[in-house]
Amino acid sequence: MNMSCRLLAAVFLAAGLVGCASQQLPADAPATTALTVPGGTEFHVTLAVPIGSANMVGDSVSGTMASAIVVGDKVAVPAGSTIRGHVAGIDRARNGIELSFTKVTTPLGDDISMSGRLTAGVGISAVVPAGTDLKIILDQPLTITKRS
Repeated sequence: MNMSCRLLAAVFLAAGLVGCASQQLPADAPATTALTVPGGTEFHVTLAVPIGSANMVGDSVSGTMASAIVVGDKVAVPAGSTIRGHVAGIDRARNGIELSFTKVTTPLGDDISMSGRLTAGVGISAVVPAGTDLKIILDQPLTITKRS
């Protein structure tokens, strides 16, 4: 390669690097905030599907957040969010059922993994109708990254 080709290549390379260095993130890029809901927090949920003696382990369950979960002065999980999970266990001898909840979907469509449970003697020979209010206990802290 002759000297003029090398010089020309060096000029193009330098111009490209200067152009890359001057690129910045857009000024309107959203900032993010991490909110942590402590383990043990109660989620007040309205059951969307009935549960009872006809249920089997693995059956899907869902409900809607009746009230928001607030951390400090910020809403971590808005009211109206959908909580999804499954039947984790049935103890027919004690008329008990265990529900495990694994996902929150906010009204804006954000999906957040979670770990929550409800264990109760609900009298599984009867049906607990949709619309029943439940208290789900968060098993472990839930960290949510929100766009500001």
